[in-house]
Amino acid sequence: MSDEIVATVSDMAKEIETIMAFFEDDVMSDYKDMLLVSQEYSGDAVKFQEKLNQIFTSFTEVYDATEELSVNINDISETMSESAIGLEDISKQSERIKEGSGVIKTSKETSNLSIDALKEVISVFSV
Repeated sequence: MSDEIVATVSDMAKEIETIMAFFEDDVMSDYKDMLLVSQEYSGDAVKFQEKLNQIFTSFTEVYDATEELSVNINDISETMSESAIGLEDISKQSERIKEGSGVIKTSKETSNLSIDALKEVISVFSV
């Protein structure tokens, strides 16, 4: 019986050695490969985050530029509206000046007629 126990223990020792060799050769190798892959994933994640940050920064810059453009367009629109009001005022003043010029022209023509009539009256008195 003691030979059987020694033989059984010897067989168990061989099986344990086989299991340990499998663990060291296959399992540990697979774990090392998994570690390398996870490190690559980690590096890729960092690069991906950097790219996303760059894209976000670009979108922010585009948004800010669009906002500034919108403000500038509004300013131009207000300026054009003010200019239109100014042109309307100038047009109204020009119309008033035209009307005033017409009155002056009519008065001058009336004055010329009066001067001509006066000259006729004076010519009667001339020798």
